[in-house]
Amino acid sequence: MDNVLKYSEDENGNATSVVETHNKLNTHTELVSMLYIVGIIGSLLALLHLCQKQNLKNSKQAFMLKFLMTLDFVGLMGMLSQLTIRSYLDNDGFYKDHIWLFCFIRLVWRFFGLSSGCVAFIMAIERYFALTKPFFYCKHFTNGLIKRLIIMMWASCALLTFVPVLGFGIFCDMKNRKCQRYRDAEHPLDVTYAFLFFFVGMLHN
Repeated sequence: MDNVLKYSEDENGNATSVVETHNKLNTHTELVSMLYIVGIIGSLLALLHLCQKQNLKNSKQAFMLKFLMTLDFVGLMGMLSQLTIRSYLDNDGFYKDHIWLFCFIRLVWRFFGLSSGCVAFIMAIERYFALTKPFFYCKHFTNGLIKRLIIMMWASCALLTFVPVLGFGIFCDMKNRKCQRYRDAEHPLDVTYAFLFFFVGMLHN
């Protein structure tokens, strides 16, 4: 917490000083950081628990759970790190001077979040066939098929997440030097991408 001394003038034109308290991390930022930390600890504990379980009956389910927890852990760590860097370095101009890079890195963490939903979607499909069509499941749902499905979904998530770099969708406002959210789109092409991303995100959740 830093105290900032500012000067102003009263009605008679006399200089007066006012001490204002400036928080580098405001209440909203602190709350979001705490939620990230809780998520990181939860993901790490779940991952460690799964790694200690060597004799799991369903190896496919164990593999997908480990992959899911890893994606969540890396994504949350990345978002917390970027939030911390922005909170401490934004006043020095470092963040805005490298805004394109930071906005691109923000896309990386968005990719991890979307990929996590993809894995959860595949887990739901796998459980559906295991419960409703057991014979079909035993014959076709192998570890190799699960891995191929994850790779295909991962590639699709990467294409959808990073296509704004090529101009389809928004992610960085170089004029105002700030990152943009896809839901802030105004042009028809960008709005189309926003609806597409929203639809895919809803489908995975």
